[in-house]
Amino acid sequence: MYSGSQVGIGTKTFDRETTKLKVNGDIVLGKDEINKKFIFHCPTESEGFLQITHDKNDNNWDWEQGITLKRGGNVGIGTTNPAAKLHVNGGNAVISGKVGIGITNPAAKLHVDGGDAVIGGKVGIGTTNPTAKLHVDGGDAVISGKVAIGTKTIHADTQLQVNGNIVLGKNENNKKFMFYTSPNDNGDFLQITHDNQSGNWEWNRGIFLKRGGYVGIGTRNPQVKLHVNDGDAFIDGTAVINGNVGIGTTSPAAKLHVDGSVKFGGNSTIINQMICGQVFYDTTRKHWGYRGFAKGAKVVLTKIKSPFSPYICFCIYYGFTVERRQDLVILATVLDRSSVASVSNIQADYCEIIICDSVGHMAKRENFSVMIIHYACWEGADSFYPIENGNISEEYPPIMNYTV
Repeated sequence: MYSGSQVGIGTKTFDRETTKLKVNGDIVLGKDEINKKFIFHCPTESEGFLQITHDKNDNNWDWEQGITLKRGGNVGIGTTNPAAKLHVNGGNAVISGKVGIGITNPAAKLHVDGGDAVIGGKVGIGTTNPTAKLHVDGGDAVISGKVAIGTKTIHADTQLQVNGNIVLGKNENNKKFMFYTSPNDNGDFLQITHDNQSGNWEWNRGIFLKRGGYVGIGTRNPQVKLHVNDGDAFIDGTAVINGNVGIGTTSPAAKLHVDGSVKFGGNSTIINQMICGQVFYDTTRKHWGYRGFAKGAKVVLTKIKSPFSPYICFCIYYGFTVERRQDLVILATVLDRSSVASVSNIQADYCEIIICDSVGHMAKRENFSVMIIHYACWEGADSFYPIENGNISEEYPPIMNYTV
């Protein structure tokens, strides 16, 4: 129908004077052959949308493709029900210029201003094949604000907060370190460890920081401020420790408590064990007593002869047993210089100490102190040395005249 300057197809009415062409139905453009036509389709039974699509090889329209303009302003590509201003479904969107979200003058390829950007998939920067949620390749990533990984919240005084573990190093076996934390193992702790040749993590090695300030090296459950397990500790310098130090023990009873042997200096002798004690006579109770400074040690009064006996004998039990009696040094001292304390018998687990008067009179009830040292030679040293001038005969000068 033609009315003046207006043309109507399938309709006789015009709702606007400015309408030049009004079509009540669809418009098909293109060549009247299969797979060469496009359609402008606006179904009257729907809520109202315009779809531009094309035919297929079977001459049917491809309603799943094309462009859909929905009433309200949403545009869909690959969907007949766009849920946003631009909704692309079932394929990619390539924009050769710049994209501005919240801004009409974008300064970068993607410029988001005044709002958030939410991406449910992976983002690649410098790569077209991202393998992670954020994959940056071939360049640097500079973040001036705060970063949260694995969490949506971040502390006010924290620049980087990770809900999980951190791995540093080269992505090869035996070249990585891990910062590992678990709130369920032996209390809360942080562990720094490394992988091995097989790529497995060495959970029994590394440094452990336990909640409460305890640090463990070689142990996941440190019992003191610094707990070194299954290895040696070397300090090349000065170490200031206000509390007690335990070596071989987790409950040191002194400033330095060594449960094992001790060596002082480069050429010094190794001390395996050392005990001290005091034997005294209680004049009030009329009884002998022993004040010991080592667990397991004890003293037994074994001999007091007749009133005219010149000595008193005590049996001192060390509290340990040695393999060779010659590796013992036993010292006994008295306060009264008129009395003498001497070691008369040395066995693997005890010795005998005799107290006697220096002039052969009856022994007094004299208090005395005793020190028992079990020593050893350090590995690599020669335990036996020849004594100079040790084979003295008439051909050698007297030992008193011998000088080095």
